[in-house]
Amino acid sequence: MVHAGYLEKLKYLHPNLSDIELKHCIFIKLHMEAKEVASLLNVEPRSVATSKYRIKKKLQLTEAHDLKDYLLSV
Repeated sequence: MVHAGYLEKLKYLHPNLSDIELKHCIFIKLHMEAKEVASLLNVEPRSVATSKYRIKKKLQLTEAHDLKDYLLSV
């Protein structure tokens, strides 16, 4: 409830993100570490890092832009 409407706004801005990528974005916004996310999703921490890379690529963020900062600004 703290971030009401965030998921809808993110889907509207970036309809090309998959459901799992949207989950990762929410976890990033909640300041969760890769190990925590990996534990929740029952995957390896490396998979979480790969997902972050792919999300950043889909959002067309350059290396100079931080994914976390972008997601917090949405």
